[in-house]
Amino acid sequence: MHVSGLLTWLLSVGSAVALDSQLVLAPNDVPNPKTMTPNSSNTIRVAIIGAGAGGSSAAFWIKKAQERHGLNITVDIFEKLSHIGGRAAIVHPYNDHSLGPQELGADVFVPDNKNLFRAVKEFNLTLANINDGEVDMGIWNGEKFVITFNGSLLDKVKSVLRYGYFAQVKTTAIVKRMVEHLLLAYIPALSHWPSMPTLGARTGLSGYTGETAYSLYKSQGVNVRFIREVIESATRMTYAQDTTYLHSLVGAVSMDTGEATQVEGGNYQIFEAFVKYSGATLHLNTSIAGLRRVGSKGRPRWLLSSTTKNVSYTPYDHIVLATPFHLSGISLADSLANFPVIDYIHLHVTYVSTTSPRPAPERFGLKPGSNPPKTILTTAEGLRNGGVAPDFQSISYIRSFEYDGRTEYLYSLFSLDRKSDEWLESLFGKGTLGWVYRKEVRSVSLCIDASLNDLSQWDAYPRLPPRKEFPPIKADDGL
Repeated sequence: MHVSGLLTWLLSVGSAVALDSQLVLAPNDVPNPKTMTPNSSNTIRVAIIGAGAGGSSAAFWIKKAQERHGLNITVDIFEKLSHIGGRAAIVHPYNDHSLGPQELGADVFVPDNKNLFRAVKEFNLTLANINDGEVDMGIWNGEKFVITFNGSLLDKVKSVLRYGYFAQVKTTAIVKRMVEHLLLAYIPALSHWPSMPTLGARTGLSGYTGETAYSLYKSQGVNVRFIREVIESATRMTYAQDTTYLHSLVGAVSMDTGEATQVEGGNYQIFEAFVKYSGATLHLNTSIAGLRRVGSKGRPRWLLSSTTKNVSYTPYDHIVLATPFHLSGISLADSLANFPVIDYIHLHVTYVSTTSPRPAPERFGLKPGSNPPKTILTTAEGLRNGGVAPDFQSISYIRSFEYDGRTEYLYSLFSLDRKSDEWLESLFGKGTLGWVYRKEVRSVSLCIDASLNDLSQWDAYPRLPPRKEFPPIKADDGL
């Protein structure tokens, strides 16, 4: 079972509250044409920097605006990678396509992601069944398993005895309320918002970003041990941050795991479909080095420069920056735009196949021959109580496959440092390793390549402490 399914099973203990809503699906809404000023040729020129989820979907909605309002718009998309989708990329074990693809990031989404589900339907993509019903999970505090689950009735009793009957019920209710607020963003009447504070005020989400996840759940009467063990195991896996640090909006999002799924063959296909539908001109392997504001004060235009290939010297009316600015290496000239520096979690992601069906028991202080959980999430509660910190964020069992006459078991490992082959052998047993793949994305030089197994650091998530102020969406006229 995918770890999202394990969390859903856990939340179901003692609770029948469904995470549903009577709100409408994502509206057939488009960018406001009044905000787009054409140049002298009566053609609006738009450059989108980044072809991940944000850039590709921006191109899609601009195309919708063009169709519905009769606008003359040309769009160029500049992407420094060789593929569309950003972190939504796949790799095949042993580079053998017969073994099926493995998502490298952004691996699942839930029905509350209305636009993604709508895109799957409109583009005739197929959803995969990633939950096989198996429950085999434990929560590790660096020294011992604080609780394990295998889906049995005894497990449910253990959970109630440890966390109380109402911990799951209250958590589910909190997440349900958050989702209801979040889904207000899809209502047509609220869909145009000029700033993040405006969006927060209209949806009621402002309060969620101003306090920690721990504070929110505790104030609503959730059992403290449940927060620091179960909920924190989800936030450490999903955002690599503890409940006492990150704000409560993502703390609630981490627990919205019901019916998580993915697209057969890779989620990147959604974003490829966005770009194809948009009709935009796509420039892959093209890094944008600089943006320069030109033209009159009342009607500025923008010039791009690139270090990898020649780009058009014709100015653009609008720039959509769909990539973290301070990780992009882009310089700004003659612009007053100010982008705050956002600190990112430097995550190391390792995929490993092994002939061992589960981690070695001795690695977790268990007797030889015993069966530790296949999926191991972590809590920092041991460290807070004077113990040691777990030396990884999560270990997740994915699936098995047959290769070269043997059965191998595929795992993903999230950690804050690079894990050597020796460390992996201590986890699964000496001589058990098969395929090992380490993923890296460095700030400006981004690399996803199965041959670069010595690179393993990924700027995966921004650090998300509580905050009440957000920078403007419109950084400058036309930007």
